[in-house]
Amino acid sequence: MKLNSEQQEFFDLGVELYELYEREELKNTDSLFAAARMKLYKSVLSLAVNYDILNKDAILRYEELGNYEELLNTLPEDHLARSYFNGIQNLSPGMQMSIKCDFKITMQHFWRLIDEVLEQMPK
Repeated sequence: MKLNSEQQEFFDLGVELYELYEREELKNTDSLFAAARMKLYKSVLSLAVNYDILNKDAILRYEELGNYEELLNTLPEDHLARSYFNGIQNLSPGMQMSIKCDFKITMQHFWRLIDEVLEQMPK
């Protein structure tokens, strides 16, 4: 799946904001965990680019990683959200558990960043 120029701009701004806000929070975190969290964010962000698939109410409804995986399984194999998410599945069981434990809070945090991207995008 390729993004058009407007979607790519949205995606790039979202990644830039994530890196800005998360740099301090993840400074003393295992680099593999930080990379996995970035991949999860990019997965969610690539869904947010397509509002027909995901919106704020939809994302906050996912309370655990398994629910999110079910959503991803309904998407085409080449969808960016699936590609980014696959990187998480290669983590150790302990790291996967860390991501699963705070999944709902993480999704709320990610959506706040996505809201900020929406506010900064030209109308």
